Amino acid sequence: MDEKLYRNSDVIERYLDKLKDMQQELKSQINDSEVELATLDQQLQMLNERRIALMHDIEKKKEALRGLESSTSAAEVSFQKLIESSESLIAFMKKETNEVRKVIRETRDHVKEDGNSAI
Repeated sequence: MDEKLYRNSDVIERYLDKLKDMQQELKSQINDSEVELATLDQQLQMLNERRIALMHDIEKKKEALRGLESSTSAAEVSFQKLIESSESLIAFMKKETNEVRKVIRETRDHVKEDGNSAI
């Protein structure tokens, strides 16, 4: 009976050693998974912070773009008015120049006529 007990004891001890090895393997796997999870959590935190910063940056740039679009539109309207105004100014100056030329010609012709009649 002692021999049977000895064999059974030996078998039980081997199974206990295997169970302890399996327990140690599972602990190691759990530890590895926890380390990986902590790393992922840290990366997610960094990504979330970057995401928030990008969203803020995009909003600031969109606001600047809206302002720029408004300024550009106002500048285009002002430029168009300036062109129209300059065309009116050119037409006015051309008319004035022609009228002054006409007056100069007429007064020159009168002076010549008066000079010829004095001779």
